Amino acid sequence: MSTQTFKCPSCGAGIEFNPELGLFKCDYCLSEYTTEAITEYHAKETARLEAKHEVLEQKAAAEVGQEEPTTVRGYHCDSCGASVETDDTTTATFCYYCHNPVVIVDRLAGDMRPHQLVPFRISREQAIEQFLGWAKKRRYIDQGFVSAASLEKMTGIYLPFWYSDANIDYKMMAHGVRIRTWSTRNRTYTERSIYQIDRNAHIFLDDLSLVAYSKSDQDLIYGILPYQKEDLVPFSQPYLSGFFAEQYDRAKEDCYYEMEKLAVDTARNIVRSSIHGYSSVDIKHEEHDLKFDEWLYTLLPVWMLTYQFNNKTYVYALNGVTGRAYGELPLNRGKLMLHTAILILIILIILLLGGYFIL
Repeated sequence: MSTQTFKCPSCGAGIEFNPELGLFKCDYCLSEYTTEAITEYHAKETARLEAKHEVLEQKAAAEVGQEEPTTVRGYHCDSCGASVETDDTTTATFCYYCHNPVVIVDRLAGDMRPHQLVPFRISREQAIEQFLGWAKKRRYIDQGFVSAASLEKMTGIYLPFWYSDANIDYKMMAHGVRIRTWSTRNRTYTERSIYQIDRNAHIFLDDLSLVAYSKSDQDLIYGILPYQKEDLVPFSQPYLSGFFAEQYDRAKEDCYYEMEKLAVDTARNIVRSSIHGYSSVDIKHEEHDLKFDEWLYTLLPVWMLTYQFNNKTYVYALNGVTGRAYGELPLNRGKLMLHTAILILIILIILLLGGYFIL
C-alpha cells in the first residue's frame, strides 16, 4: 500500500499544516511553506522515488520471478519503515512509532479522491482552550473529563461529507385558517374562515450536505454545523498532514433519498415561510421535480475528544473553523447528589430555626 509523509524541503523532518498560520510549518527548523510549495516539492520527490522503486522492482522480479499478489490492511511508514495497520476507511493518520504524519495515498485515488475540503483554522491548542471554557461553565462534570490525560486525546480529524446543489420545482396546496372574534353586550362570537393557498416556486438550493461516514454520531456532527462555502478549497493531499482523515463509507446511491428529503424539506420551509396572515396553515398536497448537480466528495475539519466514564463513552466535537461545540457531558452524579443533600439539609435547618423562633 502506498503512503506518503510530507516532509520539510529544508531539513527533511515531517511537516504539518498549521491552522493558525494557514501555512505548513516545520517544528524542527521552523521553516514555513505554502500549500502550493509543499505540493510542488512532493510531486518532484514522488516522481524521483517512483522511478527509483520501479528500477528496484524490475530487478527483484527478474531475480525472484512472478509472485502471487497479496492484500494487506497496513502500510509502511516512509520515515521509519514501521508497519502499522489501520481501519479500512482511514486515509490520514500518524505513525505509532515515530509519530510522523502519514497520508495513505492509495486510499485517495479514483472515486475515493475528495473534490474539496475546508482546511482547519483552529489549532489544537485553541481547541483545548475552547473546550475548557465550554466544559468549565457546566457544573457537576467529572473532573477527569478536563484532566491533562483526557486533553491529550483531543484529535483533529477530517470527516467525509457529500455536497451538492439542487434545482427544485415545488408546488404546494394548503388551507389557511383565519379566526375573528368579537363580542356584544352579552355574547361572544367566533368566525372561522378557511382559504385555499396555492404556491408554485422554482428554488435553487446551494451546498446541501450530508455526513458520508456511518461510524460518526449524526446528531453530534450536525450539532457543530454549518461550515461556510467560502472556506472550501480544492482538495490537496498536504492539507491532511498532521491530522486524521476518514474516507466515505456511504456511497452517493446510499445517501440519495436522505439528500432528496433534505432538499424537499428545505424547499417546503422556504415556501411555508412566504405564507402570512393566518392563524394556522395545513398543507394538503405537494409536488416536486428535483434535479441534483454534481455530488462533491468533501472533507470537513472537526476536533474530537472521547472520554470513558461509568461504562459509557462521551464524545465532544468542535467545528475546526468556527469553534461551535456540541457534546454530552459526563455528570458526576455522586457530587450532584451530595450537593443536593446539603442544600436540602440547609433548607430544613432554616425551616426548623424559623419555626423555633416563631414559637
